[in-house]
Amino acid sequence: MDLREWLTARGGIAHRSDAAEHGFAPRQVRGAIRSGAVRRLRAQWVALASAPDDLVAAAAASARLTCVSLARRRGWWVPDRAPGGLHLQVGPNAHRHRDDATLH
Repeated sequence: MDLREWLTARGGIAHRSDAAEHGFAPRQVRGAIRSGAVRRLRAQWVALASAPDDLVAAAAASARLTCVSLARRRGWWVPDRAPGGLHLQVGPNAHRHRDDATLH
């Protein structure tokens, strides 16, 4: 299995440490990035061009999906009046803020 197939099976995005644990050497990941088959998000995340936008945004902001964004991703019921937009959980020392997201 190559890195693109592995990423596809994982939803299109993964942490580089997960790739390493599954046998992908750093040089393989760098090669896939250089070839354009995979894109790098920040230093530690890799994703396919087809990766879901919400997960890419969370990885790029060093955050996690939370609140209604996570509920929607998991297919849970969300009230019609629930706030829209992207909801991200960020650490207390986060310095990369997004103007288009609600940060928790």
